[in-house]
Order: sequence, then structure tokens, then C-alpha cells
Amino acid sequence: MVSKKILVLCSMMLMLIWGLIGCSSSQKAESDMKHSQQNEEVPTPKKGFQLISEQEPLSGDVQAWIESAKMTEGVHTLVSGGVRYVLLSLGERPNAGYRIEVVEIEEAPNYSTVFVREKKPDPNMFYPQVISYPYVLGTSEKEVRMEILEK
Repeated sequence: MVSKKILVLCSMMLMLIWGLIGCSSSQKAESDMKHSQQNEEVPTPKKGFQLISEQEPLSGDVQAWIESAKMTEGVHTLVSGGVRYVLLSLGERPNAGYRIEVVEIEEAPNYSTVFVREKKPDPNMFYPQVISYPYVLGTSEKEVRMEILEK
């Protein structure tokens, strides 16, 4: 009689443990499915405009593109080596004293707006009278718009 009670008790404990293991694994599978669905629904945001240092080495085709594109004011893009380069240019200026300064970058879901200011030469300085083409270079996975601010 005692052995029958022990056998029934052990059977009930095994069924309880089995039930708990089954429930937790089905809950985990359900949780994993919800997590993967959430990851599929949320696309990775595209990276906005990021400046490139003047010391960063660039390929020959990117350098050639810069030399050509910087002559015209505006936003210019080139995809090279899987990277989308963006050049913001002021076009031709009469001397090397002119600069372009990034003041602010505003990110929207599909584009970046880069606010720049033209820095004019210091009137108390002497600059070589050579034509210059002020620009800044960056990368962006989004469309880039340039807004030139007045002083």
C-alpha cells in the first residue's frame, strides 16, 4: 500500500515537472517569435551626414570626383566602394581666405539637412589671389540637403 502511494506521488510529480518544462519552452518559443517579428518590423535607421576628416585617405576616383564637383556650388554625391560620399561646395571664390563651416546638422527620417555658413576672409589678413573652391566632405546613407546661412 505504501509503495502504491509512493508510485502515485512520483507519477504526479513527474507529470507536474513535465508540464512546467513544456509550458516554459512553449512560452520561450512564443517570446522568440514575437521578438523576431519586432526586429523584422523595425528597419535599421539610415546613418545621416557625417563629416570626413581632411587627413582620411581617399581613393583616386573619390579625389578626382572632388576636384571636379567642388567647382559648382551645391550638394554632390558619389558612391564608391560601397560608401556614399557627399560634397557640400560653395563653388568658385577669388582667394584662399574663404571657408565653409558646418553650423548644424538636422536629421529627419529620410534626409539630413546640413546648415553651413560661408566664412569670408579676414580683411586684416593678406591672402594669395588664387581661385579657391571651399567645400566639406562627408558620408551619408540618406539624402543630404544644404542650407547656407547668412551671418
